[in-house]
Amino acid sequence: MEAQRKYPSRGDIWICDFGTNKGSEINGIRPCLIINQKLKREQTCIVLPASNTIRKSTYSLNNYHFVLHQVRAVDTLRLRRYLHSFSKDLVDEALEQLNQFLKE
Repeated sequence: MEAQRKYPSRGDIWICDFGTNKGSEINGIRPCLIINQKLKREQTCIVLPASNTIRKSTYSLNNYHFVLHQVRAVDTLRLRRYLHSFSKDLVDEALEQLNQFLKE
């Protein structure tokens, strides 16, 4: 019997392999927050990568520092491991911060 695969959904924290990127794009293996709706059988998702470095465009939430200016789509094959999920209230707070950043 095949194990049930967890599909990424809004509010999940996953370990993501961003790979080697160009210039100042975020890279490496790091946690990310899934910010779009549940994606059963979809091949890409929109994520906010986390960083250890706190910058002006970083939003801190529960010991994670999400890099707002690095929001991006990634293939679900880059998602290595599910860690946990945030509550709807925390996700809404993160999305509000992203919306404010995008309006600037």
